[in-house]
Amino acid sequence: MSDFLDRAKEKTKTEAENFIKLIKSNKIKKRILPNEFVDFPETEAYESFDNFTKSKEFENIIKDTYK
Repeated sequence: MSDFLDRAKEKTKTEAENFIKLIKSNKIKKRILPNEFVDFPETEAYESFDNFTKSKEFENIIKDTYK
């Protein structure tokens, strides 16, 4: 993993840190399933991911990455 991070651009690392801050500040919500959950709802997970990629926060992250 550290080899991968060593190859990442500094701007990418900064944007990743900003993304984590958005999650921690509840501007972006994450769903945490309980460990005993047996059946992973792929459709719901896809819809959740799809909605996130259409969000303004995601758009801003992408725009900031390519400035």
